[in-house]
Amino acid sequence: MNLHKKILKDAGLEHLHFYDLRHTFATMALKNGVDVKTVSSMLGHYNAGFTLSTYAHATRQMQEDAAQKMGSFVTQTMQKQHKAQNKNRAGSYWSLPGAF
Repeated sequence: MNLHKKILKDAGLEHLHFYDLRHTFATMALKNGVDVKTVSSMLGHYNAGFTLSTYAHATRQMQEDAAQKMGSFVTQTMQKQHKAQNKNRAGSYWSLPGAF
């Protein structure tokens, strides 16, 4: 790891364990949309599950992004259902003007 220490020193960075960089790399790659199979391959792992359980850490921002995506999905689904229900009602006898 002498090369690692030299690179850190030359870059003006404090000591950092090499494996801390792997953790950071995995988390940042996943956070920025790199698929887990690619990250796993880049880290030399035998499967993506190992990569996720060992190196990837959910950040607060990742959790907020996931909640936002799921909220949007639920909203869109509910809007589609509401439109479909209104369309079905519009074609029924009881919704026609003067039907009573």
